Amino acid sequence: MTTLAPGEVAAEFSRATEAIEAATGRRPTLVRTGFGAIHDAVLAEAGRQRLTAVNWDVVPFDWRNDANTAATRAVLMSQIAPNTVVLLHDTFASTVDLMSEFIPVLKANGYHLVTVSQMLGPRAPGSLYGSRDNGPPVHDLVDVP
Repeated sequence: MTTLAPGEVAAEFSRATEAIEAATGRRPTLVRTGFGAIHDAVLAEAGRQRLTAVNWDVVPFDWRNDANTAATRAVLMSQIAPNTVVLLHDTFASTVDLMSEFIPVLKANGYHLVTVSQMLGPRAPGSLYGSRDNGPPVHDLVDVP
């Protein structure tokens, strides 16, 4: 989105929200741009279209570690903290398989999965939550056998 002209950004948001509304019967209020790439002009257009941008707090590089789920798991183990948004890609079977193993780890550590809206509550259109980077390691998860 950051490489498009303003009119193209508006059209992209419009087409996406219309397609989602047609498929679900509900107009979306949240958006994540491809690669999390966003700047002030894109945020301004999101605001005009009553959309709030949400990126992430944790990126475990599952697309890069497709053949090495231990590496993805290590990032998750060191980065997960309360109220984090994790970027994962369900287009990778390895990620889907890893989540079936990792969700019990989260539950054993007292976490429960919620939607972004449930976690963040109402957010102002045109605002941005999260970033494109990981924060410092947290190291508070205990693995399960």
